[in-house]
Amino acid sequence: MSRKIVCHFFIFVISLFLSSAAYAADVASIETAETEDWAIVLRDTALYLEGNEKNPARTQEYLVLVRQVRSRADKAKANFQKDLQQSERLLRAIGPPPAKGGPPEAREIAEKREMYNRQAVVARARMADADLAIIRATELEETLSRERLERFLGDMSRRTPIPIAPGVLAKGVPEIAAEVRRILGSPFDWFAKLPPGVSGTAVLLPGIVVLILGVGFGWVIRRSVLNMFGRDPEMLEPSYARRFSAAIVEGVGNSILPVAVLAALYLWVTRPGALVSGLFGEALTSFLLAMSFFCVVVAFAKSLLSPEQPTWRFTEQSAENAQSAYRLIFMLAAVFSLDMFFSNLQREGAVSAEAVFVYSAVFGTLGGWFFLKLGREELWRTEAARKSEIPQQRQTWRFISRIARVLAIIGIAALFVGYGALGKRLLTNLIWTGLLLWIVVLLRGFIHELVSLSTKSESIQDKLHFPSRVLERFQSWGRVIVDPVVFLCGILIVVPVWGVPPDDLFRWTLKTLSGFQVGSIRVSIIDIFLAIAVFFIAMAGARFLQRQLSERFLEQTNLPTGIRHSLNAGFGYAGVIVAALLSISVTGIDLSNLALVVSALSVGIGFGLQNVVNNFISGLILLVERPIKVGDWVRVGSDEGIVKRIQFRATELETWQRASVIIPNAEIISTSVTNLTHRDRYGRVEIGVGVAYGSDVEKVREILLDIAEKNGRVSNDPAPTVVFRDFGASSLDFELRCFTSDVMRRLGVASDLRFEIESRLREEGIEIPFPQRVVHLMNPQADDQEPES
Repeated sequence: MSRKIVCHFFIFVISLFLSSAAYAADVASIETAETEDWAIVLRDTALYLEGNEKNPARTQEYLVLVRQVRSRADKAKANFQKDLQQSERLLRAIGPPPAKGGPPEAREIAEKREMYNRQAVVARARMADADLAIIRATELEETLSRERLERFLGDMSRRTPIPIAPGVLAKGVPEIAAEVRRILGSPFDWFAKLPPGVSGTAVLLPGIVVLILGVGFGWVIRRSVLNMFGRDPEMLEPSYARRFSAAIVEGVGNSILPVAVLAALYLWVTRPGALVSGLFGEALTSFLLAMSFFCVVVAFAKSLLSPEQPTWRFTEQSAENAQSAYRLIFMLAAVFSLDMFFSNLQREGAVSAEAVFVYSAVFGTLGGWFFLKLGREELWRTEAARKSEIPQQRQTWRFISRIARVLAIIGIAALFVGYGALGKRLLTNLIWTGLLLWIVVLLRGFIHELVSLSTKSESIQDKLHFPSRVLERFQSWGRVIVDPVVFLCGILIVVPVWGVPPDDLFRWTLKTLSGFQVGSIRVSIIDIFLAIAVFFIAMAGARFLQRQLSERFLEQTNLPTGIRHSLNAGFGYAGVIVAALLSISVTGIDLSNLALVVSALSVGIGFGLQNVVNNFISGLILLVERPIKVGDWVRVGSDEGIVKRIQFRATELETWQRASVIIPNAEIISTSVTNLTHRDRYGRVEIGVGVAYGSDVEKVREILLDIAEKNGRVSNDPAPTVVFRDFGASSLDFELRCFTSDVMRRLGVASDLRFEIESRLREEGIEIPFPQRVVHLMNPQADDQEPES
């Protein structure tokens, strides 16, 4: 029985080994076939590039294939890398091979070592094949991209006949007129060629029914959308987000009816078995597409410019300028739609090249002229709005406007000097760029509004327990971060319009963001931004936990205040350290190397950099603990002023005489510092007043309190008080104590109070005495006279 079990066990092991070997052979054959596929694609691509018959379509096909090879090779390399790491890990687990001349290792261990070494060799060979495929695919990809770019530049720089030349006009204009007549007469030709027994009414009647259904469907949707989400005429000051959403809804609502009708007709015309065919069918479908584009552009232009409702307008322009801009966009959309209509119907060989040149010059000039009219700065902003702008911002927009107008003029000129392709491409790209940039600017304002609303949300303040100043700071930083992101997105959207292929742009962007080599260090922009994001998120979480610890846990204990503050501060320092370590780990920096550098520098720090390190650590404490911050009014020893800058080594104070005092951070940490604006800007104002003996002290107190309470810059909480300080040598000494919400204006508040006190006491007949001294003079002659007897 036992022999039977042993035999079965050995049979099972052998079969398992054979099946594993068969599986490994299958995997190897699959990998070999895949490598051969890569080699075939790369070889065919190289032969295509060496040949003379190249065209954009085939170039794009080979570019896609080469990128697929590179992507698959990248994935295969990653898998082989994992296999190699697994084999090396197993080799390390069984230990090093026996020393030469030493006792041999067990047979099972030796077989496993040989198998793992063989697997490692195979993985390295596969990785080498993948590396070769990646290198070759990258080279071919760059060559194909360069070929495509050279062809594009060649097309743009190719000379064409001048469209205003007499010979070109004589041949091109009649052909254009004939083509237009042919298109306009296509419905009659179609009607005349209908099969026997089929009437035009029977064919067009379903189209009329579809048209009526489209009108009804679009009307219902339009009314529903506008009633629920449209503009509210009673809202006088809508927010940016409300204006943005209402503009989108108005644009959709005003375009949904005609687009629904046109879409229904398009589906009816292009359905299988439709009798509308030939040139008339092509003209009808092109007309429907062009009209849909026109209706959408005009509807959104009207909703965004809002000529009739200035409170819902996005631009700071008058109603007259808004109406003018809307008319220009209307005309530009009409030109674009006509160009789209005729371009879709333009068949190769239907008209001569001269007709194409004349046609391009006419439509390009019209589009460029309307673009130039739209690019005027005074059309989009009033004079008051231009003056209120930041000079740098105004100069930036003026520079962009001038560059766009110069390019438009160059494009129009190129049409008439024999560079028709360049001129048309330049004008078309300018118009699309302007449209896309306008959309990006609107989205930027909408995102800014969302950031502002999120920071002002009471629910967020209640749930996260963030103070208002923290949310205000988050709002400022959020807008700072949004602008570069929106700017980058705008570039990524606009650049493909100018002929840069999106796949090349994506590849360049990914290559730039994924990192570049600086010596032996690889710098990755994505990792840097990710590390910054992780640091701030970890810091926000640490601050939140620190606040929860302080308010919900430590407040419930009976620990002394000092211990509670120390625990809370220690938790904050730990949060900073954890956030820093997390951000460093995200970047992939080897902390062991960092530890070696720190240990090597510790000797120099211990001897020669004591003061520098002391000030550096003190600066970190100032930045983290924030006993003082920029804008605070502080006194440090004999120095007093406003904190202008806190650096790692020193802190800069600006005195009231506008002199800068540089104080080492270690001195601020080690000495007593008076911060008059540490928690807030509340501060006390003390006014000393002396009145003559015999004055009504109650009346004096009432006068002083009344003066303080009527002063607009004196706070009522805490209320002003009057203190009877002393019986002076020449006066009864009082002191008016009150608080102001801005201690920075304390001297001005005290001066106003003193002026009013002097005026009121004079009106009430209460004397403010001079210092007096009574001198008794003795008569020496009287002392010398003897009394009469």
